[in-house]
Amino acid sequence: MGKFPEMQDSENVEKARIKTAAFIEKRLSDIEGAEWSKFLTRQITDSCKRGIPL
Repeated sequence: MGKFPEMQDSENVEKARIKTAAFIEKRLSDIEGAEWSKFLTRQITDSCKRGIPL
């Protein structure tokens, strides 16, 4: 953790873990309606149609 010395403190690690988990949960909660998900679906579908390996 050379770049983040504050992460040597277990309390800070726990706070970061909770925030990260909340972010991921929110980001993935409506995956069908998420714009990034729709974009990736279009890109993958197009690549498959063109025969481009993923």
